[in-house]
Amino acid sequence: MLFTTGQMRAAFGLSKQQWRSYRGALAPLTRDQGRAACFSATDLLATSVIHRLSTGLSIPLNIFTAVADPLFRLLAACPWPQLERSILSIDLEQSRVEMIERDREMPLATVTLVIELAPIITELRRQLLAGILDPQRDLAFPPMIAGGRR
Repeated sequence: MLFTTGQMRAAFGLSKQQWRSYRGALAPLTRDQGRAACFSATDLLATSVIHRLSTGLSIPLNIFTAVADPLFRLLAACPWPQLERSILSIDLEQSRVEMIERDREMPLATVTLVIELAPIITELRRQLLAGILDPQRDLAFPPMIAGGRR
């Protein structure tokens, strides 16, 4: 499943300027330059993690610049059912992102952000299945009878 820029913005309720800030801070979001940029479900999940941390804890987006590539790569390497059972550990000082199973002990670090992925994935699935991410869905023209012979 691929998402357009508009769908990504709608998923997080971002203005065009806010989306530019996300793309400026998170290099993986700029790999497809131009009008036809498409984003994967993994891009949506990784951006959702960063969005929740930045808005929930009032952390500036540029703090996540160093961990953006490892975060996107790590989430892309695992299937969603495995991610759903995992906890994400983000060490901003060491620019390290690690996935931890729920029953495993947390690694020691001076400052680490710990995020359980299950609630984020559940919310994204609900949005995807409900079709909320397609703001143009309601703009479809109704079927009309084209001109014919009389």
